[in-house]
Amino acid sequence: MNVAIEDFLYWDSWFSAYKLKPGGRYYTFKAALNLFLQNNGNLIVETGCVREPEDWGAGYSTYIFGQVAQRYNKQVITIDNVPEHLDMCKNITKDFKDHIQYVFSDSIQFLSTFTRPIDLLYLDSMDCPLDETANALPAQKHALKELLAWKVLPTFQILPTAPEEDRVNITILKLLVKEAKP
Repeated sequence: MNVAIEDFLYWDSWFSAYKLKPGGRYYTFKAALNLFLQNNGNLIVETGCVREPEDWGAGYSTYIFGQVAQRYNKQVITIDNVPEHLDMCKNITKDFKDHIQYVFSDSIQFLSTFTRPIDLLYLDSMDCPLDETANALPAQKHALKELLAWKVLPTFQILPTAPEEDRVNITILKLLVKEAKP
């Protein structure tokens, strides 16, 4: 068995520490990163970055991806269009800076010109409301535009969206099917 997989998959692995963090995203991250490592992924690209210290309720994805990248010699590219967010992200993830490229750009523009294969694409550049009565459509449409802008689809894809609500994922899939129809 691959050493990285063995290290990551054990029930009481180093990654289990994230199970205790608030936000309920442990299982989503564990599943996506497990697939990423099993398929020998090298590059994680995320749209939107961690922007507040200890804000585990927002996922803290850049921090988690950075730790995975450092531990298993992978790379992360995080894209944000707010300079202050990138500055905060750099500070929060400074321990992993050798494995993270911080990009100031519009995510759709970046993805439309990015030519390298991406092994894990994490779409989280626009906050989706948690309240089920709130309008999630703008965030969902933005994630769809990001996905459609990405031109280099690899053979193996992991495309989790920010897991605030399952309804976000389901709606994006419905929109993808609708958009794909001639």
